[in-house]
Amino acid sequence: MEERSRLGLLDFVGIFDKLEKALAFDSGDVSGVVKDIEVLKQRFVELMKLGKSDYLVLLKGKKMDKAVEAVLEHFKNEDERQEFYGFFKELSNIYEILSPDAFLRQYIEDFDTLARMFRILREAFEPGIMVDREFARKTADLVKKHTHSGKIRSVLEVYEINENTLKKIEESNASDTEHVFNLLKSIGLDVEKNKGLNPYLVSIGDKAELISMLYKQRQKDTKETLEELKDLLVEINEAKKEQKERRMSSEEFSVYWLLKEEDISEAKEKAKGMKNVFEKFPHWKTSQEHERGLKREILKTFTREKMEPKRAVSLVSKILLMLKEASE
Repeated sequence: MEERSRLGLLDFVGIFDKLEKALAFDSGDVSGVVKDIEVLKQRFVELMKLGKSDYLVLLKGKKMDKAVEAVLEHFKNEDERQEFYGFFKELSNIYEILSPDAFLRQYIEDFDTLARMFRILREAFEPGIMVDREFARKTADLVKKHTHSGKIRSVLEVYEINENTLKKIEESNASDTEHVFNLLKSIGLDVEKNKGLNPYLVSIGDKAELISMLYKQRQKDTKETLEELKDLLVEINEAKKEQKERRMSSEEFSVYWLLKEEDISEAKEKAKGMKNVFEKFPHWKTSQEHERGLKREILKTFTREKMEPKRAVSLVSKILLMLKEASE
């Protein structure tokens, strides 16, 4: 359909959002509404046929775990993903107008499946977006109604990050592709939730974002990506355990962990005393004077340990950036 025609159909969303207004129309207006509704029904049928041939075919003959894998793998391609988003938004807009027309009954199952595909793709590839807000009311109600049924899951699974997470993954029937996206979401949520008390998680979160970007750009395969994410799980658990054992302050341990990750020799010794330094400049996040003082003190600590000045300056910048991001 030509772009102009498609835009014209989308305009109906605004015009007929509240169909009860038709009661105030004269007979000519009502006739026009009925005619336009029939046009929308015709377009809905066309879109559902397209959805069946181009998208639902991806799920044919697959169990739920393999269905999720097929969708996530197929739509790694950005262009195809954006095309599907545009397709579904037009389809759901028309659904909002027509529902609860009995005409829709024969299409409900397929429409629900397409809605689930849309939701899990947005959650997997655009994690910063509030997916539920993108669904119009009737579409959201339909997906919620069929939460425990359907041909494909509509949400990613969130793992609690602890020493049992790897075992849970190994025992799961989910595909490696699904594990990758589940772990990306789980690590992201864990970092966001706990970075305030554990700033070192910011650097781990940065690693996860880099892994995610390379995977979605097809620069890393699924197996390699999954192993790297498992390594991050191990790193998170090791860091939490070591922090308890060393009984260091949050800032002190985070500096130590960053230095350790940067392969700085005697990281523990260099991080010692950071608690006193931060206590000396408690307002460094809001005061430029305190921030300058903090930088000088950390630089002194590093240079006393005979660290190369250029390297020391770079590390101070990384440390402060990590701690600032953790407080946001």
